[in-house]
Amino acid sequence: VPVAALPAGSLSTQCDSYGQCSCKPGVMGEKCDRCQPGFHSLSEAGCRPCSCNLAGSTEECNVETGRCTCKDNVEGFHCERCKPGFFHLDSSNPRGCTPCFCFGHSSVCTNAMGYSIYSITSSFQFGEDEWRAENRDGSEALLKWSAETQDISVISDSYFPMYFVAPRKFLGNQVLSYGQNLSFSYRVDRRDTRLSAEDLVLEGAGLRVSLPLIAQGNSYPSENAQIYTFRLHEAADYPWRPALTAFDFQKLLHNLTAIKIRGTYSESSAGHLDDVTITSARPGPGVPVAWVESCSCPTGYEGQFCERCSSGYRRETPSLGPYSPCVPCACNGHSETCEPETGMCNCRDNTAGSHCEKCSDGYYGDATAGTASDCQPCPCPGSSSCAIVPRTKEVVCTSCQAGTTGKRCELCDDAYFGDPLGEQGAVRPCRLCQCNDNIDPNAVGNCDRRTGECLKCIYNTAGFYCDRCKDGFFGNPLAPDPADKCRACHCNPYGTVNQQTSCNQVTGQCECLSHVTGRDCGACEPGFFNLQSGRGCERCNCHALGSTNGQCDIRTGQCECQPGVAGQHCDSCEVNHFGFGSEGCKPCDCDPEGSRSLQCRENGRCECKEGFVGSRCDQCEENYFYNRSWPGCQECPACYRLVKDKVAEQRERLQELENLIANLGTGEETVTDQAFEERLKQAERDVMELLREAQNSKDVDQGLMDRLKDINSTLASQLNRLRNIQGTVRETENLAEQARVRVEDTEDLISLASDMLEKAKMAADNVVSELPRSHVVRRGEGRSFLCPPLCFSA
Repeated sequence: VPVAALPAGSLSTQCDSYGQCSCKPGVMGEKCDRCQPGFHSLSEAGCRPCSCNLAGSTEECNVETGRCTCKDNVEGFHCERCKPGFFHLDSSNPRGCTPCFCFGHSSVCTNAMGYSIYSITSSFQFGEDEWRAENRDGSEALLKWSAETQDISVISDSYFPMYFVAPRKFLGNQVLSYGQNLSFSYRVDRRDTRLSAEDLVLEGAGLRVSLPLIAQGNSYPSENAQIYTFRLHEAADYPWRPALTAFDFQKLLHNLTAIKIRGTYSESSAGHLDDVTITSARPGPGVPVAWVESCSCPTGYEGQFCERCSSGYRRETPSLGPYSPCVPCACNGHSETCEPETGMCNCRDNTAGSHCEKCSDGYYGDATAGTASDCQPCPCPGSSSCAIVPRTKEVVCTSCQAGTTGKRCELCDDAYFGDPLGEQGAVRPCRLCQCNDNIDPNAVGNCDRRTGECLKCIYNTAGFYCDRCKDGFFGNPLAPDPADKCRACHCNPYGTVNQQTSCNQVTGQCECLSHVTGRDCGACEPGFFNLQSGRGCERCNCHALGSTNGQCDIRTGQCECQPGVAGQHCDSCEVNHFGFGSEGCKPCDCDPEGSRSLQCRENGRCECKEGFVGSRCDQCEENYFYNRSWPGCQECPACYRLVKDKVAEQRERLQELENLIANLGTGEETVTDQAFEERLKQAERDVMELLREAQNSKDVDQGLMDRLKDINSTLASQLNRLRNIQGTVRETENLAEQARVRVEDTEDLISLASDMLEKAKMAADNVVSELPRSHVVRRGEGRSFLCPPLCFSA
């Protein structure tokens, strides 16, 4: 079969016997129409190999352009260089390059020269090497060293884990171990390990990370010692949790405060640790390393890692140490340098203070002007101190008594008041203003120097002595803690009279509208609602019986109703419910087929359709039956009346028997034993006739037949009893007494017969409900008609 080989990629247009063309170097495919993996740019010369940098790429390139696919932190056509902010192109780094750390001050760095590999180790040849053990809660645990095996071990007496804790030489500044390995040898006495997410823990700089022992491809611990290796890097390939940024992971290593290795994994089991090593670097000769950075620092920073402030700069936030930004020294022009960590200026020009903000003793002036002549010698004979009055700019001596000032010490100093020279009346020495600590001590002009009135109250206070809360605030203005002084009233405008914003200055109680409550007038009283009206709260008016507790929705006024009750005030039954009362309304539960409406009357009875009866309209009326083929109750055919008339006849006979017994002994009518016996025999015959007729009905319910047989048997038994009584009467001499006994027995017999007939009626009713289809009753010759099965009403 001819194959259209691509001329640019094939050596010949002729394919072999299998249809495969002979491809040029780097070309593949049945038609030699695409480049092999690792090749690109299909041409007459074939495909050219990708020239990707193995350390920075995934070793694949675009088949059209040859551009390589770079690792996350690498760029370039061939992935040959680190992105800005990264350095040290490394094939073992899953992201290609390491981010610049530089304490966060620079994103430009390169490989530092002059560093060699350095290992921090513990081989336990001569002892514990300052390692210790602790329980999960941090309490000290027993650590054992074995001279024979030259390792350390811990034994757990409970399920809770114990940890090996590293000594100081593994801690501190270990940022040069970033991206390198922590390894150790470990074994257990019994292979019953339940690993956790905190088998190896690193802590430092307020951060904490951990991982399971089997992370980074390590094996489960066993009785044989195994080497476990973990890379100190934040990449997702090394799942330290929680995940940190590269900067935070290096920050943790820069101030590493704890390394914890889990020692036990089960109860009464021991763990053994040996040959712990952290790979790091240090300056000096040896095997050179390239993972140490050298930062290019911006203005104000210096050091290999930009860890110091340059001369003339200081830490903006000294507590952050080398992580703090460096800002220019603030020396008011009287020094170019300051202490880098504290910002303390090296003052000159007769100035003093941490920022050269004041004149030295014996000098006066405005040191913040920024000139060499800011501070001049005090013109005060006999005094080494003076000052300039801010208002007059006059130089005055400052050797007056405490609280006084002025050239002649005629004025009270700031924060003092009085009349030291009696210029306006009696002499009043200068005293401190009494503002109850409710002023800013660093402010000027806190009080009137003559009257002592406080002028700059803070903490929301007011008054001559800052001794009360200002309008719109309340609390204790004299409380020692500012947080406990005066707080805003925050009166709810909807619930407050005239939308006032002020409140009682002691209690904070706002003036509420009618039926509004709460300190801030922000809620309705129980049983009221509609605060948002701004006119006070309205009464819920929940019905006492229909609601659950008299409460209502604070916005809508809807009361919480009893089951089946409706209406905003819970004052009526829900649709299709009745019987409003203290327990709510009951559901009508009207049968949807037999009821004219699902809503019942007040007495709970449903309004039935024709042929239906019952409180729920779920039964068929007498002379009616249920027909599934034609939903509803249909009137029984005329054949039913034959049975009904027979039942009525039996009722009449039974009534005659009851009347006969009731009249015995009354003297109104003399009934012989023979007549009484004949009546009972007639009752027996009637029941037997009814039984036979029922048996002749096709598909009659067998249960009903059994009940009718029981009635017949009972009547026969009672008839035998009556006959026995008759024989006994004939043989006894006391006819009257025997007649009385016979009368009582006969009354019981009649009562039992009445009960049996009632049971027959109930059985017939059950048959009506259980047998939904019609039965064929044959009468006459060759004629038949449909009749419902036993539509009995008695």
